[in-house]
Amino acid sequence: GVVPDGATVTTELTLPAFGRIQGFVTTQGGAPAEGVTITTAGRSAVSNALGEFDLGALPLGTHQLLGSKPNGDRARENVTLTVLGATIHPLLKLNGIGALTVHVRDAGGADVIGAEVSVSSSSAFGGHYPGTTAAGGLVTFPQVLAGTLTVTASKNGLDGQETVLLQDGQTLTLPVQLEPAGQV
Repeated sequence: GVVPDGATVTTELTLPAFGRIQGFVTTQGGAPAEGVTITTAGRSAVSNALGEFDLGALPLGTHQLLGSKPNGDRARENVTLTVLGATIHPLLKLNGIGALTVHVRDAGGADVIGAEVSVSSSSAFGGHYPGTTAAGGLVTFPQVLAGTLTVTASKNGLDGQETVLLQDGQTLTLPVQLEPAGQV
């Protein structure tokens, strides 16, 4: 209702319990990671040159922090705020990315142009990268999430598959040989 001028009103407020998240983001090698967007609970912050970010006050409880860079690199960490007014300082480590060139050849060693290539990363974030070979039987994937990669190639009933470990910052060329389906 309306409170008359000069009157005193007593109101009881219950404020939600909050804590603060101020953390750090690093590369796989441990260097500070600048320009990583960290999001959780409808909030976001971008890490500075020291890898620092501040998401501010958030409700007590568990929050999943998701980090992403424009180049496709990612980070994820679950944190729990348990103490009213406390600040926690989680560390997020980026997964890492690398570059992969796939070189597809037939059983005779000739380059295969127009082969369909699929790269799947076993990183915690997955990652599927399709492509088609061009001149020289090559297709390049410049930004692939690091991890164990399964690469498949196929054309005209011929198939090939290889597995390789791609490290953060690494550039690899992987040969894949096509064989008739069912061949090992």
